[in-house]
Amino acid sequence: MPPRTRLTLLDYGHRAIVTTCVSASVYGLWAIWQIHKANIAAGAEYMKVLKLEQDRAIAEGRAPPEKLDKPASYYLKNDTSSSSSFQ
Repeated sequence: MPPRTRLTLLDYGHRAIVTTCVSASVYGLWAIWQIHKANIAAGAEYMKVLKLEQDRAIAEGRAPPEKLDKPASYYLKNDTSSSSSFQ
């Protein structure tokens, strides 16, 4: 059996780089997944508020909006009459 080769500093450096890249890749995928979930939640909240604003406009006899002019959080903070319907 031939003798085992000794690892050089270059070999150890390569192992460190591979380990670092793998952990960065896993963390990167986790971060992308978290952003994806946050975007889905924000989109669902936006659509819920848009539907409420459209229903309110129809009830008041106005043309329903196709999109919100402000972020959904603006409507949630400034609307006291329908705040109980969100909970």
